[in-house]
Amino acid sequence: MVLNQKTARAFLQGWNAALDVVQRGLADMPDDSLTPDQQELREGVFDFLNARLFPEDLLTLKPTNAELAVKYACSLRTISNWRREGCPLEDGQWRVLDWLSDRHCVPKSTAAKFAKHFARRNGKSVDELGLLRRLIRMAKLVGAS
Repeated sequence: MVLNQKTARAFLQGWNAALDVVQRGLADMPDDSLTPDQQELREGVFDFLNARLFPEDLLTLKPTNAELAVKYACSLRTISNWRREGCPLEDGQWRVLDWLSDRHCVPKSTAAKFAKHFARRNGKSVDELGLLRRLIRMAKLVGAS
């Protein structure tokens, strides 16, 4: 059975919820009613269940390429290319816009949609910001040599 992203996330959330219920049941047991061996067993089961919990980052829904294409006013192919080239799409819009400002080529529709944001960055256009960043990186490389 193949799970899509939403179904997989629902499964993982249900898994974690079930383990939480069992852990709470174990935690609610009074210590005085258990023998030392039972207390040790309870701690071992508790640790075992903790190791089986899925991390929170797997439970968050990541945007699809289609959603990102609409958000950034570009094609699905462009989003796929950006992912391959290391665009920080999951890190938020400002990181993506920073990344785009370093690029020599930005889709016209994306540049038009975010022109106000690009203009706020030191009053420079996308091309000027990318050029400035490249010059700074080059100066750091030359200075490090």
